[in-house]
Amino acid sequence: MPTIIALILTRFRGGAERVASWLARESYESLFLDLPRDLESFLKAHIGGEASIEELWRNYGYLTGVQKPFINAIRYTVDPILDALAQLHYRMPEHEIHCYQDLENHIEATKLSERLLLMVMRERASGRIRVEEWRTLLRDELECEDVGFRKSVENIAEEALAHSVVLYRGMIQPLRNYMEAEGFTVEVIYLQHYWRSPLEALRVIAWAKGVDSISDDVIMRCVRCHLRYLDHVLSSEDIDAAHEKWTLEMQRSILNK
Repeated sequence: MPTIIALILTRFRGGAERVASWLARESYESLFLDLPRDLESFLKAHIGGEASIEELWRNYGYLTGVQKPFINAIRYTVDPILDALAQLHYRMPEHEIHCYQDLENHIEATKLSERLLLMVMRERASGRIRVEEWRTLLRDELECEDVGFRKSVENIAEEALAHSVVLYRGMIQPLRNYMEAEGFTVEVIYLQHYWRSPLEALRVIAWAKGVDSISDDVIMRCVRCHLRYLDHVLSSEDIDAAHEKWTLEMQRSILNK
């Protein structure tokens, strides 16, 4: 039975470096990256030494229309992996490396990220939490994620070989259920364990219970906690260090209760 190894990605540089190290030392037949399929030819050109990493991201910008600050945010956790793949080119033929995201859905997800950023900036400035707008955003994010998931798993199942690795950021149970129904054995590997940010926790609650089942109070408390969390992130040039500082403060707060 063919096997898919789901290598869970985080939004931290340290996690990406661990993924890069894992890819360098393990054996597999094909690799799937969570980037738009339309970028695949440019990715292979970079890995094959025919294009620089700056050319790759410039083409990503042309394809998606994503602005540079958002591209830099993506690069924070993707560049270490791309650097490792360029070094591994001698071992892994280009045709075995794939991108699995749908371009249109990827663009829509980025627009939602831009909307989230504007909402956060507004809430920080005004101090007022507009609960229904957050509920609407959560609903739109879940819908976008569901559409993207269905297209992504279809792309993976279509091209996966006997021993494939998928770099994955979403909820793991739907991926496991779909791939097992398609005849794959699924192995899940977490290389970095971390505390979810308040907004990430709210998204998990929304996915598990449904957006309309979340009370106004829970949304308000999660958003307020997330704004405090951002105080750490915005005061630091190192997202990993900022998250670690916040985690330690949360742990001390819990122990002192």
